[in-house]
Amino acid sequence: QHDFEERLAEKHANQINVLVYFMAPWCNNCKAMHPEVDAASHLILEWERSGMIGPTVIAEVNIDAAKEVAEQFEVDAVPTLRWFPR
Repeated sequence: QHDFEERLAEKHANQINVLVYFMAPWCNNCKAMHPEVDAASHLILEWERSGMIGPTVIAEVNIDAAKEVAEQFEVDAVPTLRWFPR
């Protein structure tokens, strides 16, 4: 959890947007949504290149492996997307 918070703070300090995809490997909806998240990452990259948005990273958080992070951000269902603007 501490590492996630530090990395998120570092991205904000560097004026970087963060899109966090909270998921679980056993979740069928997450499996179905994964290609959409991949497609969104390509779209975000295009927007960055064209200057439509600032630098952005997409982070994937497995709620089983990072339960404290999921609790901190009040993720009570998956899949969940959270946007942290710069």
